[in-house]
Amino acid sequence: MLCIDRSGPGAKRYNQPVMPRPDDSPLPVSAESLDALASRQEGLEIDRLEGGYFVVMPPATSASFYTSDPYKGKVFDRAAYVYARREGVLMRIAVVHHHPDDRTWAQKLARLIGRLLRLHQEKFGRPTRFQRSGDEVRVWLFRDAMGAAGGETRGGQVYLYGTSSIPTPLEWVRTLCHEWGHLTLPAARGFTAPESDAGGMLGERLFLSWLLADKTGGPDDGTRRADLGLYGKRQCEPLLARFLSEGPTSKTFERRDGRAMDLYVGAALAADRALGSKILGTALWSIDGTAPRDFLDALRNAAFLKRAITVQLPAWVPLAPSDYSVTPAQGTGSLLISGRAPLRVPGRLHPSRPAFALLKGSGSLSAITLTRPGVREG
Repeated sequence: MLCIDRSGPGAKRYNQPVMPRPDDSPLPVSAESLDALASRQEGLEIDRLEGGYFVVMPPATSASFYTSDPYKGKVFDRAAYVYARREGVLMRIAVVHHHPDDRTWAQKLARLIGRLLRLHQEKFGRPTRFQRSGDEVRVWLFRDAMGAAGGETRGGQVYLYGTSSIPTPLEWVRTLCHEWGHLTLPAARGFTAPESDAGGMLGERLFLSWLLADKTGGPDDGTRRADLGLYGKRQCEPLLARFLSEGPTSKTFERRDGRAMDLYVGAALAADRALGSKILGTALWSIDGTAPRDFLDALRNAAFLKRAITVQLPAWVPLAPSDYSVTPAQGTGSLLISGRAPLRVPGRLHPSRPAFALLKGSGSLSAITLTRPGVREG
């Protein structure tokens, strides 16, 4: 925008941006209610999302406000807001800064952020924590590619570049989910390809899987079931199949290349599908180290803490040297365990040492519950 120097009778015009305040925003960090929020500005569009989340969008004709991103220093004058109900008040959780031409997608991405926040809480059983322990995340939508089309997470903030040329709704969703993984997931690091931190690839594949499985309705957030299904078939299923084939003893886990990242992500997806998101979350947030194999150690420890786990078959499952009661959770048949005779279910199992075992079902047996009667969960 133009700045006007009014210090003298001959006002001068300078073609330079206004330096914004740190939070030069028309909507507050917190509000007592939606009514209080609406009183700040006329014509607000408010979406009520599942889980106590709200997307607030100022009208397109509202007065501009100016704030600049801390990385590129570009000035933005429009934003969409995500609020959540916390301890009886509305707290601002995310701000999506955008150019006027990206208004529609800024609103959709704000809705998607609200949905990802809800799914994180439901699936992992814990609230989302942002990189660098921030209470609020800023997402910046750059129309220009800035020489780095795609996305980037830096300093606890998300940057999406080249929004004027993002080709499909799936690419919008995929890019945000990738950066959301970097922002919110503790993942293996130190890879040589395709990037150092596996959080992006893990988040992209895990979150799109959750979005596909989520049947909750809501306003348009850019997701399309057909797109999500195709993505899962092409990007997730091959990684799941590969981990099922190679297993947790694969020497690939000792590497740090793209193949190792794929196997690591496949192992995490397999844990989510076979053992459940709560166990996956416990493993991710209790890892002692950043190597791919550290995840397997944490997954084993997370499973050993449970008195009972339900397993979707087939699956690699960490088994403790303990007495297990095996009951059917879905279907009937026998449990096939590598190196052992088939076990008719219901039945009992006693591994001699702690190890991952490949469990499969015969007949129509597709899920089992493993219970250790002598274990008391903390």
